[in-house]
Amino acid sequence: MDIDICFGDPKNRGVIHLRTVTKRELQNDKNLEFGPSVLASIKRRLAGRGFFVSDGAGGWRRSTLAETNGEIEKIFHMEKGKEKVQRKSTGNR
Repeated sequence: MDIDICFGDPKNRGVIHLRTVTKRELQNDKNLEFGPSVLASIKRRLAGRGFFVSDGAGGWRRSTLAETNGEIEKIFHMEKGKEKVQRKSTGNR
């Protein structure tokens, strides 16, 4: 599960990579809005990785498509919020 993405574990290497991929998407277009094409682009860069969520008993289970897409969207919006804060604090808009 080293390259897999375990949503809910911010120290998971897969989650860290997902955040990096998302940041790169946002660097390319500061006004980017989340949608099907953005989701597809992010998922293309994550090819070969499995997506997992907590099973509630201390383990992991494969996430459903809806869970995966929802978690990717959540991370996208979190990273987009960080971009806005960083641009305001440095004076870059």
